[in-house]
Amino acid sequence: LFPVSLEPVCGSRSHFILALPRLVREGEMAWRVCSASILRGFALVVLLASVVAANLPPLVKNPNLLQLNTRVIVKELQLRKGKQATLDDFPESEIDSFAEAGFDIVQLGGVWQTGMFGLQRSLKIVEADPELTEDMVCSSPYAIVEYKVHDDFGGDAALKSFREKLRKRGIRLFLDFVSNHVAVDHPWTAEHPEYLVAGSEDDIAREPQNFFRVGGRVFAHGRDPYFDGWEDTAQLNYGHGGLRAEMCRALAHVALMCDGARCDMAMLQCPDIMAQTWAERLGPSDGSPLVQTPFWPDAAQAAKAANRDFVLLGEVYWGRDFELQESGFAFTYDKALYDRIAGMQGDPVRLHLTADLAFQSKCARYLENLDEERVASVLSDVKTHEAAAILTYT
Repeated sequence: LFPVSLEPVCGSRSHFILALPRLVREGEMAWRVCSASILRGFALVVLLASVVAANLPPLVKNPNLLQLNTRVIVKELQLRKGKQATLDDFPESEIDSFAEAGFDIVQLGGVWQTGMFGLQRSLKIVEADPELTEDMVCSSPYAIVEYKVHDDFGGDAALKSFREKLRKRGIRLFLDFVSNHVAVDHPWTAEHPEYLVAGSEDDIAREPQNFFRVGGRVFAHGRDPYFDGWEDTAQLNYGHGGLRAEMCRALAHVALMCDGARCDMAMLQCPDIMAQTWAERLGPSDGSPLVQTPFWPDAAQAAKAANRDFVLLGEVYWGRDFELQESGFAFTYDKALYDRIAGMQGDPVRLHLTADLAFQSKCARYLENLDEERVASVLSDVKTHEAAAILTYT
């Protein structure tokens, strides 16, 4: 429950500047809970079962997780050293402090390679705001061009070094996986346009906020069925078998680099949600057969084949928790509990907590994440805030 200020840096939900008070170093969030995870700089509690990872002790019943905003901590290292720095330069002494504080998992948020489009888009916002400078902005970390560690952070080798430092202390590493979309400047717009949801000239004329053009082709921006598209992203087409195979391979690749993944907006790949959002546009543009089966069971199997102890944590809303748990997710967001606590709904909270314990043990519980208001404004009374924390974190 550390105060955090977020300043939007562009219209996308993924562009932000994270500033923390000196209670915790900039770029970090820490908490002691039943067990924990983090979403983009916000505390997210997760009830985790014991998982055994190779060369690691069994995960304790009530683990603690520390989330680091990768770009912020690397920038802080550069300022401290007075020169360029990467994840490889992260001090052993600080990782010792993570272990001494009782953390069992570290999640690095936003590690993957992004493109120039998002950066250029963010720089336009800097031009319009004299209080911002160019070194404050970056591409959205969720508009990815490749699942390799960003050059700014030292690449894959630097991450491997960072992970080895964690593992020596019995700490696991979690990274992000973004299944719904890629960056608008991803190579697939040219090399595999059939992997993306296609649009038409009529679409882009009617809904310019939801479609974009690359060369002579029109593609859809990534989105959910209730909001306009994220303008720095291109929507992946899960009706195409080739795309599904590529994304399974991508998750398996991630599984070789870490011990678990937080899967961004994972419910968007449920077949009925894909159909609701994209309808006939899911028909592959290259004439290959339309695939309508669930994606996540195959993806989870691919990840486990690469790393048998790999853990999937799903950002899941709209009551899709159990469905995703049955599809291979060890843990899913408990949005229902958050909404009931935020709405001061005592009886519904009590009823929610009487759910089957096997289900509850896989629920990720939180008082804040990037898509919600700050908890201090939602629950402004201190006693109410404390009661909500007890309900959420125990």
